[in-house]
Amino acid sequence: MKPIRLETTSVDGTKINLEALYQIAPSCFTEEKDEKTGEIKRMVNFETLRQLLGGDVLSFLEGASRRFVL
Repeated sequence: MKPIRLETTSVDGTKINLEALYQIAPSCFTEEKDEKTGEIKRMVNFETLRQLLGGDVLSFLEGASRRFVL
């Protein structure tokens, strides 16, 4: 009898997070063709996401200046 082998790969957290974001805000995604594989990939449009979130967005540069002021 051949032993049953279990899959030993871990869950890709990035894929889970992107799928959850897609469920919440599908309009902030766009599809682009991957030049290497030719597959269509779902990509986040951060400008659209920023507009959806309104004034509740802190950009990286703003956050850096607020967090590291001495």
